[in-house]
Amino acid sequence: MQQPRVSCIITTRNERRNIVRLFRSIQAQDYSNIEIIIVDNSSVDDTKTLAKPYGAVYNKGPERSAQRNYGAHKATGDYVLFLDADMELTSSVVSTCVQHMKNHVALIIPELSKGRTYWERVKALERNCYINDPDMELPRFYPRTLFLQLGGFDEQITGPEIEELYYRALQKGTVGRIDSFIIHYEQVSQLKNILKKKYYYCKSLDRYFKRSPSLARKQFKIIRPAFVHHWKDFLFQPHLTLGFILLRCLEGCAALLGMYMGKKH
Repeated sequence: MQQPRVSCIITTRNERRNIVRLFRSIQAQDYSNIEIIIVDNSSVDDTKTLAKPYGAVYNKGPERSAQRNYGAHKATGDYVLFLDADMELTSSVVSTCVQHMKNHVALIIPELSKGRTYWERVKALERNCYINDPDMELPRFYPRTLFLQLGGFDEQITGPEIEELYYRALQKGTVGRIDSFIIHYEQVSQLKNILKKKYYYCKSLDRYFKRSPSLARKQFKIIRPAFVHHWKDFLFQPHLTLGFILLRCLEGCAALLGMYMGKKH
């Protein structure tokens, strides 16, 4: 019997320093029936040139939601796996997803964050607290037909689009979780870049709250139980903990400003 096909849909924009690492991790999977679809948003570096040997390359904008939806329509797989260029798959991600898909409408793949610079390490400290947090881990693996039936990602939301689709998927059935990891390499070296991204993403946050109110309320808390559960990580890395406290406060301000500006427009 032929293996179900899995379509890996990757959104890119000026990702030359990341993209080959992701491609190689897909090629190293212990599962063979995989297609790679790259949906680029008008890169001005050589991202598309680097991508062409690995899969089909398309150009689409203006944001990730539209790119991902476009990729899903171009895909021929039974399943779709949505990836970002700054990720790397451990070797059994795809095979484990296919094995565990039965009786689920989507699957969560835990993400282990890594960083090199100070602020990347601060962000990784935060995000690694979310491993096993049922409100913060998000599904990236869907049956393609169900994804299309759900209408794909809301193209008016940028930032929490995966969360919003997760909420709608839960109305259709159970969302499962696998144990194989995606490695996520943080790519924000300066504090101002983190805050600019938070501001930008939160401009569509009001729509997310209206579309997915119960999940949004659980996710957007300043102090999360996950932080308490990982108290040792904060205790033994005080230099990162100070940055974490400052970042949470500043991100909260950026989020509120983004929501305010989003409502005005």
